[in-house]
Amino acid sequence: MRRSIIFKVSLSIIVILSGLTVKPPSDVRADANSNNVVFLPLVSNTHNPANIPETGGSLPTLDQFIQQSYTGNIQWSGVYVANKFAFKIIQQPENLFEFISSVENEVTQFMLAVPQVVGLLAHNHLAGKSFFDLEDGDLIYLINGVGEFKEYRISASASLQAIVPSSPTTMFKDLENGELLDAAQVFSRFYMGEPHLTLQTCIQKNGDANWGRLFIVAHPIYTVYTD
Repeated sequence: MRRSIIFKVSLSIIVILSGLTVKPPSDVRADANSNNVVFLPLVSNTHNPANIPETGGSLPTLDQFIQQSYTGNIQWSGVYVANKFAFKIIQQPENLFEFISSVENEVTQFMLAVPQVVGLLAHNHLAGKSFFDLEDGDLIYLINGVGEFKEYRISASASLQAIVPSSPTTMFKDLENGELLDAAQVFSRFYMGEPHLTLQTCIQKNGDANWGRLFIVAHPIYTVYTD
């Protein structure tokens, strides 16, 4: 029988500053006079570093994928969107904030998002290419390693041009309204604040795989289900 567990979140907040130092949010300034620079992950390469072929075949059902994602611990281990993808979630090694999996059908949880925000990163030539198929209203299921899953509904997306594409601390231009944002503002928008899920990959344009950044934002439906 399926039962529900009310989702609880932590109010702890962290941010990443220059030198990848973790400090409280009172030390963050997003203005031109600040010496603090927030680190954002760069989630694309110009090639497939592992030379891994794309995989085909039909997707498992949600129930099947929950079973496949079982690891015995409570960390998020899978992310699922019906008819679109079923990806394994792996964790970044300690202090390797720039690490992104180079394995097809894997996404990487960004350890520097605040505790109530789940950030998932993927290269745009691997799992990240499926992020472009997502639409407002789609349901995303996060599965942990003990058989629980949580539903999120996509509420927004943003496409940002990177002024210096290869830099994780570059300025960004919002392609919807032309607004210029620094890395601190982008980090705050997508990896801080109220509970939500952020999917991030890079946008390829004009032959540059790192030309821009795509962010997909989904907000939780406040119930976790378990069999």
